[in-house]
Amino acid sequence: MSKIEAASKIIANIYEDLSYMVKKDRFVYKKEMIDMSKFLLDRVDFFSEISKGNNHKILTNIEKEIHFYMSPEKLQRIIDNNISNAIKFANKGTNVEVSLMANKNEIILSFLSHSPKINDTKAIFEAFNRENDVKGGFGLGLEIVHSICLKENINIDLTSNDTHTIFKNTFRKES
Repeated sequence: MSKIEAASKIIANIYEDLSYMVKKDRFVYKKEMIDMSKFLLDRVDFFSEISKGNNHKILTNIEKEIHFYMSPEKLQRIIDNNISNAIKFANKGTNVEVSLMANKNEIILSFLSHSPKINDTKAIFEAFNRENDVKGGFGLGLEIVHSICLKENINIDLTSNDTHTIFKNTFRKES
């Protein structure tokens, strides 16, 4: 049953990506004040079954009561694609780490996986580009994340070496 639930969540997530791709230029996603801490915990909970099915555990370090003004649909695409990729590409039996921290000027959302090195850290954000064809997917997730981050002035920092990969998103608070 848990494998069926995990598979249905993967399909639901792919559907949400494709739906976003179709609507993004024809639909205005309304912004609202979001409790990012709670939102992120809900998304981690959504992916917990998928994570278990892939022999991973999602560890969190999430500060409470971090709020940001953004479209929930866009924030979900950023979070879901990063968690999904971290689970998909992490070395078997390793943990995926998700953190959310804030200071006076910015909010930092990061995803760490113990995974093979990403060789081309620029091309990975292009549509249909995948470094590993064995793992499945369409190569659209990071292009979606990249396009949202460009439009919303969110910085993406990608660090990848032989032991781990970190995707860090920096949201700048309005003054």
